[in-house]
Parts: sequence; C-alpha cells; structure tokens
Amino acid sequence: YSALSCLWKLPFTKLKLDKLFMHNLPQEESNRTMVESLVRLAGALNLEVVAEGVETPEQAEFLCGIGCNAMQGFLYSTPRPEQEATQWLKNNRQQGRQNPAEKQQNKRLSH
Repeated sequence: YSALSCLWKLPFTKLKLDKLFMHNLPQEESNRTMVESLVRLAGALNLEVVAEGVETPEQAEFLCGIGCNAMQGFLYSTPRPEQEATQWLKNNRQQGRQNPAEKQQNKRLSH
C-alpha cells in the first residue's frame, strides 16, 4: 500500500500546511509549486486548507491568491494564553476577516 492510498479512508475535512512550507514563500519557485499543488489537491478533495507559520504579507497574499482558506502565524499574532487569545479575537474579529494585503491597502487609503 502507498501512504497516499490511505487518504481515501480517513475521515478528515482539513489539510494543514506545516510552517516548513512557508520558508522562502513566495520567492522560491519550488516552494510555490509544492504549496500550489497541495492546495489544488485539497480543493479537489473538498478539504479546507490551513497554512501555519505565515509571517509576511507577501506569504498571505500568495496563499489567498491560490485559494488557501485559513492562515495562522506571527503575521496575525504571537502565541497567547487562552483568555487573552479569546479577548484578542473578540477585539479583532472584523479586522481578521481581511487578508493582510487588504489591510495594507486600507491603511494607505486612510492616510
């Protein structure tokens, strides 16, 4: 059996991209190709894609552009204790709906 053949038998709904895939993204072509392929595969399998380790607006913009559903990483917040994280989410709920590229554009327009 191939490890990939087991994918059909597992009841999962999300594919999480490890932060190692974010290294030199989007500048490095091999990383772009790998991440684009994984996101396409996930889409074909009707899986939500979550990218971890997103640290730059360029990474977030690239991931949004290829259909990544969700992102986490230092671009959005450093790790926080549960209560602090819950409060931070409440305070930043609307802002979190925009991708970082949109946030940058909105900052430029408001100045």
